[in-house]
Amino acid sequence: MKHIIALYLFLLSFIGYSQDGDAFDISNNIGWNIEMMGTISINHQPGNDLTVPFVGVGVYPRYNLYAPFDYLSISTGLPSNFGIVPGDDDLMYLPLWQPFFDTNLEVALNFGERANVASDYLFGGYIGAGFGYNYAAYFPDGENKFVSSALGPVFSFGLRYNYLGAPVGIRMAYMPGLINNFKEDPCNCIVYNSGTTPQVFTLSLLYNVL
Repeated sequence: MKHIIALYLFLLSFIGYSQDGDAFDISNNIGWNIEMMGTISINHQPGNDLTVPFVGVGVYPRYNLYAPFDYLSISTGLPSNFGIVPGDDDLMYLPLWQPFFDTNLEVALNFGERANVASDYLFGGYIGAGFGYNYAAYFPDGENKFVSSALGPVFSFGLRYNYLGAPVGIRMAYMPGLINNFKEDPCNCIVYNSGTTPQVFTLSLLYNVL
C-alpha cells in the first residue's frame, strides 16, 4: 500500500512538473504575427446582377492566444484590405476612385510554418472563421452609383511557404453579406431570383513582416 501511495505521489509531481514546462513553452510561443497582403476582391451583387473586381493592399495582424507546440496555435486576427476598381481603357469616363474596404475579426487554427513565433518549417497553413464588414462603391456608367455596405460571417483558409527564407503565402476568404443596405423594390415589381445577399470573394498574396 505504501508503495502504491508513493507511486501515486510521484506521478502527481511528474504531471505537475510537465504542466509547468508546457506553460513555459506556451508563454514563449504566444505573440504577434503580422502579414502584408496584395488583394483581389470580387464583389457580386445578385440584386442588381453586378460583379465588380477590386484590387488593393492590406495587413493581417494576429495574436497567438494559445500555442502548445511550435507547429500549432490558436489565434485571433483582424485582416483588413482597401483598394479600387482596376482601370479600363474602354471606360476612361468612370471616376478613378471606386473604392472598397473590408475588415473582419476571425479566430484561426494555424499549423506548420508561421503557426507562431517559434515556428520554423517549410510549409504551413490555417483555417479560420469570424465576422466581417465589406464596403464597395461602383459607378458602372459614370452616373449611377451603387454602394454596398454589408456585414456577415467570414470563412477563410490559407497556405504559407518558407521560400528561401522569405515567409510567403496565400489567403482565400468568402463572406456572404447577410446584413446589408440593399433596398428591394418597394412595389414588389421586381423579382430577385438570386436573392439580395452580396457575395464577397477575396484572394490575397501574403508576406510575413513580423
